[in-house]
Amino acid sequence: MRAVVDTTYLLNLVGISVEKFSARLVEILQSPNHDLEIAICEITIFELAAKAAKPVAFESLDRERVLKGIESLRHDDSISKIEAYDRRVISTSLKLRSFLADFIDCMILAAALEYADILLTEDNLIHDLKRKKEFKELLGSTNPRFKIQRISDL
Repeated sequence: MRAVVDTTYLLNLVGISVEKFSARLVEILQSPNHDLEIAICEITIFELAAKAAKPVAFESLDRERVLKGIESLRHDDSISKIEAYDRRVISTSLKLRSFLADFIDCMILAAALEYADILLTEDNLIHDLKRKKEFKELLGSTNPRFKIQRISDL
């Protein structure tokens, strides 16, 4: 089963501590216990850099730490990368924009809808979509078995 992971789960890679999640989370998800192929949308790499920019600017995060984390993610062949500017991803992102204000979230969700079975996210706004009729209709025409889950749901 292929799972797209949201940016939150990868923040530890660039030195932004998220106490709730282990820095080894991706490795744990790839273990035989979970049997998941992990993927990210390429826009996630941009979002990691954007989230790290403020603490780097205020010198509470080392720039080299961020660069090494991003490079390790880019070159990690165990994590599939879904092109952010793929036609299907952009098309679905544009549809999702009527449901979500954050276009980066639209792109991550669209990449998951188009190329995966699950989106792993803690984002409550994305989880709230599961109750919206219009989102259910989009889901039905795009990927009917698709799930939005939290890590704790696995």
